Amino acid sequence: NMDNVIYVWDATANSGAGAYLTWNGTSGSLGNGLIPPFQGFWVKANATGPVLKVPKTAKTTGGVFYKKSDQQPLIMFLLEGDTLSATTHLQFHDNASRDKDGRDAYYLIPPTSTYLQLYSISHDNKALAIQNHPYRFGQKVEIEIDVDGYVAGEQFEGGYKLSWPRLDDIHPEWTVELVDRETGDVIDLSLSREYEFTPTGGLNKSLSSLEPSPKLNKTEAFKLRKQTAASHPRFVLRIDPGNAFPEIPREFALHQNYPNPFNEGTVIPFALPWSGVVNARIYDIRGRLVEEIIQQEYYEAGKYDYNWLATGESSGIYIIRLTNGNNSYTKKMIILR
Repeated sequence: NMDNVIYVWDATANSGAGAYLTWNGTSGSLGNGLIPPFQGFWVKANATGPVLKVPKTAKTTGGVFYKKSDQQPLIMFLLEGDTLSATTHLQFHDNASRDKDGRDAYYLIPPTSTYLQLYSISHDNKALAIQNHPYRFGQKVEIEIDVDGYVAGEQFEGGYKLSWPRLDDIHPEWTVELVDRETGDVIDLSLSREYEFTPTGGLNKSLSSLEPSPKLNKTEAFKLRKQTAASHPRFVLRIDPGNAFPEIPREFALHQNYPNPFNEGTVIPFALPWSGVVNARIYDIRGRLVEEIIQQEYYEAGKYDYNWLATGESSGIYIIRLTNGNNSYTKKMIILR
């Protein structure tokens, strides 16, 4: 119940004006009719209950992408109070890290005594004006967001409005919520566009003076005021990936190796719901390091099988220890010769 024709959009065809290319199995405008991996295409159903079957014998290699997705979700937050404003950005990108990476921008404290403060906090507790976060993940993500404001060095006491004027290319499976820890309010960003709140007594503090000291020379006119990320920020952005990436595991895991016991080689399976740096070491039963099989290597989120050859190792019990960020796992393995 399906036409035997495929349609592919090629933005470069028709002298750059774009055109649909077609292929019916033997002829058409789609060159040799090969569809590259991940290439989007259309087929037309001509009755109810259509079924598309692609046998393994149809697998080919090569081909050209006619359209590549450059989707990079972006959330821009805008904090407003009286005549003051501040922004912070969260973007989701392949090859990004939950920790500070090269696409992140630090939040810099203005050299003034009147400003609004708005930044997100990375997994390694960095205050960021732009946070570049991994796009593909299997677990719910929580990103803390800190807000504050000062007028002439004293805390701003008026009302705030926090909005998200940009909510670009958010995956349709994602659920994105903003949680106010002070009030318990939970706001679905897809249903609302702003949230109003007032500062609480817990935020009440004054700034140290930025005025130049008469005792300092011109090259030391201002002291650098350092700041780490807030320990208890008011807001948390929660993102549930839903079924956006079903191929990514929901939990960190180090599975039992197989075969076990083994003679020469074994497979060590592990799963990562987040991309990040992985370390793996093998110890003997006395705790002595035998081999560091994975050393500070970056892995994308997903499932992996590591093949370990125990050449030259004697029979006995060994321990595999895998770490990823704050997560650490161990399993016993047995070599039997």
